[in-house]
Amino acid sequence: MSVIRAPYQKKIQRNVIVDDRKTSQERGLLLFVLLGIFILPIIYIFTPWLGFADYSLPSWANALGVCLLAISLWVFWLSHHDLGTNWSPTLLVRQNHSLITEGIYRKIR
Repeated sequence: MSVIRAPYQKKIQRNVIVDDRKTSQERGLLLFVLLGIFILPIIYIFTPWLGFADYSLPSWANALGVCLLAISLWVFWLSHHDLGTNWSPTLLVRQNHSLITEGIYRKIR
């Protein structure tokens, strides 16, 4: 995800923010995402605290998980690509912001 996001993060830094609509609820939710994506896996790897959650999956479930991950990363990249300079990790309105109705957003709408 970070590799996909990096080029778009650079592009949007040049855009002037017109309206910042981040709320405390959004900041709290982003904190939970950080907890689930980074902090809990690090705790799982380096401590035995989450050992009770260990279980084995059948090989077909692992293969299905890898396929779903690949599809979700492709959709993630496609959404960033289609948004271009309109992309933002939070709700920010930038100068020359426009509604995207092409690409994946045409299909989702």
